[in-house]
Amino acid sequence: NDIKKIFFTILPTEFLSILLNFYSKTPKFKRIFNCLNKVQISFNDKNPIDNEIALSFLNQKKTLSFPIQWNSNKYSQLWRFNLHYFDWGREFLEIKLKTGKWTYDSKFLEILIDDWINNNRLGIGDGWHSYTISLRIRNWILLFRICPELNNQFRVDSLWQQICWLYLNKEDYIGGNHWLENLISLIVGSLQFEGGKAKEIFRFSLKELEKELLHQLL
Repeated sequence: NDIKKIFFTILPTEFLSILLNFYSKTPKFKRIFNCLNKVQISFNDKNPIDNEIALSFLNQKKTLSFPIQWNSNKYSQLWRFNLHYFDWGREFLEIKLKTGKWTYDSKFLEILIDDWINNNRLGIGDGWHSYTISLRIRNWILLFRICPELNNQFRVDSLWQQICWLYLNKEDYIGGNHWLENLISLIVGSLQFEGGKAKEIFRFSLKELEKELLHQLL
């Protein structure tokens, strides 16, 4: 698996994109979960003039300028991993659901999603680590489902591409929580899409999850 990752890293991005699209073009995003409470992105200014945002992980607050340097060596890898997880995006949403109000930094949400897509070359950097993909997939799905305005084809294409990349770069050789996170995200992710490839990913991941849970629990 490590050799495969190295091989993917040295391939040109354009070739990787062709390979991944050949592997599976983006299927239709399902129209499901109508029972969820929908939240409107109702900012006065969806394109804030401010050119920076402050995020805090691991008791370390950093001020980031746009475009974000997602893989900057100025930050520890663990801090960068937290940046790529998009847990903070889910936290913006949780505050909105609890208080009825978006935080100030929430207005950057759309910009940050697009900035991640535009500035993380396919297969390169912390954002394409299988573990960070696993957490980001679930966070993006939650955001896209509860905030339908975030759901456009550009972002859905990226979501599907990340699911396919994760399926091709599973951490079964590591096992443990990494493997569980991979499988759970593949199950949740595949359920969002129609088509044969999504069903293949779902069936495989559900079977492997059952095996891994039995192994870990017993």
